[in-house]
Amino acid sequence: MDSKKPFILALTGAGISKASGIPTFQDIPGIKDKLDVRYRAQHPEEFDRVVQQMKDNMRGKEPNAAHRALAAHDIPVVTMNVDGLHQKAGSRTVVECHGNLEDGTMVLYGEQAFYEQAFDLLLRATDGADKRRQKKILLVIGTSYETQFANAFVQTALYHGWALAEINHDAEHLVAPFLERNLK
Repeated sequence: MDSKKPFILALTGAGISKASGIPTFQDIPGIKDKLDVRYRAQHPEEFDRVVQQMKDNMRGKEPNAAHRALAAHDIPVVTMNVDGLHQKAGSRTVVECHGNLEDGTMVLYGEQAFYEQAFDLLLRATDGADKRRQKKILLVIGTSYETQFANAFVQTALYHGWALAEINHDAEHLVAPFLERNLK
């Protein structure tokens, strides 16, 4: 990798998959409360119905231009999504903080998420980029910052000298040009 080019790491939320036709939690009122371990224990039939609705919402959905651009440029991804679209687009390095709905590893509220893997990727990338004297850019795509994880991840990156770039609207059209501008 050319040390003059920045090292880019992407943090993605539901907004990146909205253009693929997958609704965000804001689009489905009350769903967060139903994706909780206590709710599953108290209302197993309703919980199963909600999970099936999520699977139905994802069925047949394809990665959009933002997913494909990240994959084409081999950008490592930390995602809060459970839709598997980054892998479907061809991304090789993906940390799914909340697991994956299709393979049954989806993490519910109240369970231990895969945050340690995400922070490990960030710190390894920091070290590697620092050794190569590369600029480090955390590209935040489609997140509302409503989770403690997203805020902590961004703050950790900033603490370690990462520049922050945000594309929280129209990611389908803005991610590819951003990457092309910054990686030429």
